[in-house]
Amino acid sequence: IIIIFTIIYLLGYIEIRRNHLLVHHSGFISNHDGVKLTYGHNISPGSSVGLLQPRLFYASFFVHLIYRPLTVVEERYWYMVVPQDDVWPYTLHTTL
Repeated sequence: IIIIFTIIYLLGYIEIRRNHLLVHHSGFISNHDGVKLTYGHNISPGSSVGLLQPRLFYASFFVHLIYRPLTVVEERYWYMVVPQDDVWPYTLHTTL
């Protein structure tokens, strides 16, 4: 029963991430030379869930509480892949 519950829990997390109810956020800071450095990683409720979908808004926070152990594991994974104070790995494209 524990194995079945664990499998369902993990598959649920994959589906939640695929549907963007929980998303990975990362941020950067600039050092004194203007080089962008990774500041942090966070798994939080998706920003696409908003006022137009109030049920999804509350569901995303409920899901965040249920899957908190896995979000902590995923955040640690992101800190291993792109450590804090490492050069910002993403290129920001801006148009004027």
